[in-house]
Amino acid sequence: MRTGKNQNQAHIADTISITLLHAYQGRFKTAQAQLVAVNKQNTGRLTGSLSAYQAWTLAGDNEMALQYAQNAVELAPQSPVALAAVVRGNLRLNNADQARVALDQMLKLAPNNETAIITSMWFYLLTGDLEALDSLSADRLEGYVDKPGWAGTELLFERLSWAATAKLALGEAGLARELLEKGVPEPAGLDPRPAVVRTLALLVRARNLTGDTTGAETMAESAEQLVQLMRDQGWQGSQLDYTLASLAAAQGLTEQALAHLRDGIEAGWDDFGMTNHDPLMADIIHLPEYLELSD
Repeated sequence: MRTGKNQNQAHIADTISITLLHAYQGRFKTAQAQLVAVNKQNTGRLTGSLSAYQAWTLAGDNEMALQYAQNAVELAPQSPVALAAVVRGNLRLNNADQARVALDQMLKLAPNNETAIITSMWFYLLTGDLEALDSLSADRLEGYVDKPGWAGTELLFERLSWAATAKLALGEAGLARELLEKGVPEPAGLDPRPAVVRTLALLVRARNLTGDTTGAETMAESAEQLVQLMRDQGWQGSQLDYTLASLAAAQGLTEQALAHLRDGIEAGWDDFGMTNHDPLMADIIHLPEYLELSD
């Protein structure tokens, strides 16, 4: 039986989960109002600060998001999750030096922590250290690819996505395709969310770059079906817009990609550091229309 304290903690956790769903699906004002209320009633909670960081980041208010991340580190100086928020927050504001300091601190405290490893990969991608990204993402795949029992699992799927991102960023589309085709399960069974659609878009791009336009079209259709499921579940706003932009770019649909980016910017998207280093957007970022948007 839950005690009163446990019931309150469970209620707060449920509230935060629902609030973050609002934020991820583009209902920022609702999410922010609820998080302000939660943090006011329950001061000094790490989860409250971290959730506020995520919500304000998704809304495009990077300065406020970084403040919440720094609050999280003050509450839990040795938390990899809190330090990861400071790294990502600084990167979004082009503060690479401050991001490096937080990353070094995190790696010193927990070098083998999964959050620290993923944050390192983000740092390498967004600072253009593609060799380091390729090496680290390959290390994470060791023991998973071609091993019985891992095919089609979410864990392998996520690791393949990072490895393929590195290969595409390095111009090695054939290797990216080979990796993804080993581990991407039947799209019909996948969870409709941005990270999943992004991984399918990576395979679309890899197939196009290696001359398999028919295979690329087939995978793009599967990705678009997942996007429709996202819409049906209530997804909207900048997360959905950037997902649509990257999928269109992977197919070579420049005008559509730019239109979705414009929609995303209007909805709060401003992570141009990500866009500028995203291999899915490689054909977009040098266009005058994009440079106008990111200026």
